[in-house]
Amino acid sequence: MSKKPMNQAFPGFESEEEELIDAIRQAPDKIACRDAITDAAKALGESTITIKRMIEKVEQVGVATLAVGRKDKGQYRISKEWHDFIVSLHQWGNREGSRINHNPISGYLKALASQREKLRDKNMMRNLRDILRLDKTS
Repeated sequence: MSKKPMNQAFPGFESEEEELIDAIRQAPDKIACRDAITDAAKALGESTITIKRMIEKVEQVGVATLAVGRKDKGQYRISKEWHDFIVSLHQWGNREGSRINHNPISGYLKALASQREKLRDKNMMRNLRDILRLDKTS
């Protein structure tokens, strides 16, 4: 069963992604499809699995999925203060040959989250920073 090319379904919508995915969808057999996926991955700088996911989305939702990108790209997913705090906690844990990974940091954050009401007080955040500074010097 031949699939309708996307440029016929949506005239005026042309992009490199659209052309490459259209070529994959129009491939006559599995070998040609696999080669087209590999070529598209190289051209777009993505992995082959990412290209396969893009094809699945286009077939399930439609071509409009290619136009939508991440809206939060380049932004922190948490507040800047928390990001800086976690980074400083990680640096504190890796001082003077000590090693800390994400597991203890996660535990520390869960402990802090359980005391949410106390942390809302700005003085508490200052106290936490002071405690971290004291531990660095000792």
